[in-house]
Amino acid sequence: MIAPVPVQFVTTLLAATPIGDILVWAGALVAIVIVGGIVIFQLRQYLRSEGSTSTPGFTLQNLRDLHAAGELTDDEYETARTALIAALRPPPKPVESPADDPEPPTPAAPG
Repeated sequence: MIAPVPVQFVTTLLAATPIGDILVWAGALVAIVIVGGIVIFQLRQYLRSEGSTSTPGFTLQNLRDLHAAGELTDDEYETARTALIAALRPPPKPVESPADDPEPPTPAAPG
């Protein structure tokens, strides 16, 4: 059976040799990297959850309710509805003109 090695002997041995210093600093570096990774992971999770919980401030249903309650006139309702729909609609894709085409089409060879 192997006799247990006292902890004080191991710490004295590690502190007294250059390899001991390397092991201590390597352990500290590993601990710092692990703690940093956990902090970054938690921060990313927090930031993702912040973006997903946002709700639109005003919806078409809110406009309909205000119009039905008489708080908006017909003109105000139509103006607000048009502006809200335009804000939610994706921007149109640009139309490519023939001037933008860098290479003209080559004609087919006869026959």
